[in-house]
Amino acid sequence: MGSYAEYREWCILDSNAPELSHPLHQYGYDALLNYSIRFDLKVCSNAFVYLSTSPIMDKQAALYEICIGGGGGNKIFLRRQDATFEDVTNNVLGDGSTQCGSFQPYWISWQKGNIKIGKGLSVDNEVVIDWRDPNPFIIHGVGVRTGIGQSGQWIIYMEALGYFCLHTETRGTRKLVKTTLATEYTCPYLCNGSHNCMGFNFNVHTRVCELISTGEKMLTTTDSGWTFGTKCFQWKCFACI
Repeated sequence: MGSYAEYREWCILDSNAPELSHPLHQYGYDALLNYSIRFDLKVCSNAFVYLSTSPIMDKQAALYEICIGGGGGNKIFLRRQDATFEDVTNNVLGDGSTQCGSFQPYWISWQKGNIKIGKGLSVDNEVVIDWRDPNPFIIHGVGVRTGIGQSGQWIIYMEALGYFCLHTETRGTRKLVKTTLATEYTCPYLCNGSHNCMGFNFNVHTRVCELISTGEKMLTTTDSGWTFGTKCFQWKCFACI
């Protein structure tokens, strides 16, 4: 299959694009152990999710391509690539259209070749596309990217394992969800119960607990008395990668 690009209602089709995506396996996501993803997306239009038979997003591999925000931001396209690309279905997003300045929630599932796409963060609710492949692929990898000329932000939700990777004498400097007083045991407990919390800072002297937000670049600094911890997802802990 050669490299090509087509213009389909403002949703560019490019056979090289999977290799330009961000494979989620590098963040600990195992597509063989999961059948869905949930995410928040902030983009004007044309964001892509690839469900691939290759964990590294090899462009020659069979895959499903999902374009969110085609048609100027208000449509979803589902395509199937094997020997050729095939447009299999599309639908309108309605009030779930992509937005340049705010996050919109979506989910995708693919169990037993049944590809579903919906709005919100509850899988199987607000279904926009429901299509079953008569000859399904086994999904080994998931990749995401924004379209050519677009900038966007993704927040991918993955189930935490319930434990944290810790660094003493260290403090995370990202945006905080909440600051409160706690103990060294209740501070990580508070973070573990919040989907918006990626990690925490705890000061052993003042007992201040800072819950650190998801969706931003991780930065830390050396700071006496502080312990910095991040959630572990599917056997990877972001502070320890």
